[in-house]
Amino acid sequence: MAVIYCQECAKQISTLFTACPNCGTKLPVLTPPAPAAPVKIAPAKKERSINLTAVFSWVGAIASIAFAATLICWRAMSGPAAVGGGTSQAAEHADDAARFITRFGRPDRDESNQYASPRPLIVTRSMSYDGEWVRAVFIPIADHGAPPPYQAWKLMVIQDMRDNGALSNDQVAERLSGRLAKR
Repeated sequence: MAVIYCQECAKQISTLFTACPNCGTKLPVLTPPAPAAPVKIAPAKKERSINLTAVFSWVGAIASIAFAATLICWRAMSGPAAVGGGTSQAAEHADDAARFITRFGRPDRDESNQYASPRPLIVTRSMSYDGEWVRAVFIPIADHGAPPPYQAWKLMVIQDMRDNGALSNDQVAERLSGRLAKR
């Protein structure tokens, strides 16, 4: 039961009365409020959750691939050919630089960038015969990344020093024939 105040005499009265017992004023009939229409609540957007199993699966797969690639590279670099300390291939190939010197004599200049810092991507050695305008260019016979000194060299090109054009074996023999005669 609720208690209200009379509008005429301002005394407290029960809501069960239809008139004020003190002054007799008729009380308005109070009807209970109609129930409100149900409020439709939109479903909350589903938050995107991170599936930790999928994340760990991807990380594991990537790590496995990286490990396999590392293992393959390591095996390739440390196989039986790499045991000789960077010059293992020298036993398989003859030293073209030594043969060139034996055939045509000591060059006027014998230069290499093997000790340059930082070391270049392609290490080279060039032998120049200045009077004949002949330059022979060699690369080391060693595993990639092996440190110097290099014991054997492979001939890459013989050039004319004036225009850097390649020379044939006959042209080289003709130009260096004077050196051959002196020996």
